Amino acid sequence: MYFKKISHNSVAAIGLMLMLILSWRGVTSAMTLELRHLEPTQAAVIYFSVESQTRLFIDAVVGMDRSSKSPLSAAWITDNQGQFVWKIELSECEIDRGREFVSCKSDIIMEPGCYMVNYYVSPLPVKQKQKSWLWRLFHKSETYESIKEWGIRLESDSIEQIRSDEFYASKNIVVDMSHMTDNQYRTKGITILNKAPMEIHAVGEGDLQKRIMFDYGWILDASTRARIWKMNAYNSVHAGGADKNLFARDFLTLQPGNYIISFITDESHSYESWNDTPPYDPASWGIRMRYLGDQPLDSVVTPFQEYRSEPIVDLTRVVNNRCLMDGFSLKKGTRLYIRACGEYLISRKKFVDHGWIMNASTREIVWSMTYENTFHAGGHAKNRLFDDFIELDAGKYLVFYLTDAEHAYGSWNERPPGLDDWWGIAVYAPNVEPKTVIAPYDEESDSSVLAQLIQVGAKSKRTKKVSVTDTSLIRIYAIGEGDKYQMYDYGWIEDEAGNIVWMMNYKSTFEAGGAQKNRLTNDLIQLLPGTYRVYFESDDSHSYGDWNDMPPDDQIHWGITVIKLND
Repeated sequence: MYFKKISHNSVAAIGLMLMLILSWRGVTSAMTLELRHLEPTQAAVIYFSVESQTRLFIDAVVGMDRSSKSPLSAAWITDNQGQFVWKIELSECEIDRGREFVSCKSDIIMEPGCYMVNYYVSPLPVKQKQKSWLWRLFHKSETYESIKEWGIRLESDSIEQIRSDEFYASKNIVVDMSHMTDNQYRTKGITILNKAPMEIHAVGEGDLQKRIMFDYGWILDASTRARIWKMNAYNSVHAGGADKNLFARDFLTLQPGNYIISFITDESHSYESWNDTPPYDPASWGIRMRYLGDQPLDSVVTPFQEYRSEPIVDLTRVVNNRCLMDGFSLKKGTRLYIRACGEYLISRKKFVDHGWIMNASTREIVWSMTYENTFHAGGHAKNRLFDDFIELDAGKYLVFYLTDAEHAYGSWNERPPGLDDWWGIAVYAPNVEPKTVIAPYDEESDSSVLAQLIQVGAKSKRTKKVSVTDTSLIRIYAIGEGDKYQMYDYGWIEDEAGNIVWMMNYKSTFEAGGAQKNRLTNDLIQLLPGTYRVYFESDDSHSYGDWNDMPPDDQIHWGITVIKLND
């Protein structure tokens, strides 16, 4: 089933009749709250309070699909602790077989407190959807006609409509990220000044059997990036409605420090639009944190803003079959923030869409995504997210992101992550003045790169002449094809007399990712002053842009790069 939320603040725009009626029975006043005239796929809520113990009269009408004998709408009442107070039970209702609805009249004793009444209307049966609009114009079904009768009416001598913030006791709310919609990621930072007991209330989506979360929240220690709390399948219970609706309520004492509270949703089933029955408290989809101590709130909690500049590298929204690269240089050691989202295949125990950072001088990988340093990014279990800081020394760096042939931005073969436009890698330099520390880096303009013959296609032989004026330490970074102790795509260096001073051979290479025949060498040699010629040669298959097997991780550098290390 599919349901849409309807805000009680936008009643007129959607044609929802939300009436507050004052009627009289002799000298006794009775307050009446009513939800009626909802359209298919809509949901609505009224918050109300009870001042003293009272008897509440309930008159509810829900639709019925005569062919399947299943309800087409529902109604329920919960308190502000999430406890179920009442819901419509078909076994206790009077069925109107002629007009496709059931009527339920009941009364219950209500204790003082705050409550909400919810009503939603599911979509019409599939058989109705399949009819053309022209057919429906002249053949309105009984379901269309009887929907005018559906709704719920509450009446009591001691109830009063209240606002949502009153229902959730907002005077003690530290964080309120509720009403979360599709594909949303929200964060809020707080500084705890004194030890503070907190209540955490989160409603989201997950699969308890598979231990997977799709819409969920967590709390980070901003200084260590440690997750001190996370909504997961182990601390959550059924939240009502569809089985995947989950609810977590926890108590946590926060020590003085800075914290970041986050909540992420995937592409479906949220307060914006439900693709199955919503939870008992649809408006709470998200996370709330409430202070439970006795001190004034402003003496315990203040806002915290984690500074985030524009990214110095932004390789996000990456589609299938891409190997992207960008670079930057650091004038001094710097703390960088990295957000990287990719695909990890548990069956192969490896990332197939992932990012990494290479030192451009040493050609060593200084950081990469691993299963251990990432966490579930929402959606399918294979979506993983890195969200943390790293320290890098002064130097030149290359940032890479690689995708395979399926499950990437704009073309998902399983449920996408919570925010699909994060697919890729972004690097930030928070809390520093970028111009004083960071500069762009481009290999082509790097004077220490003596020769670069890369992205070499099939049946190609490329060469470049280089000169060194003094005895120089040289780094050779080359990627090519080799198998059975033989190289097919490889590089070498000759001196001015045509003597080979270095050659890429199978024994000195190691796997470069992808197919086993992708081979990589990262070698150091010394060249005497003189003139040299750098070569790279490829055979008729498996080369840049025309792979006959899995390509290497660093496709861009298929070929040879020669770097002078000392000036």
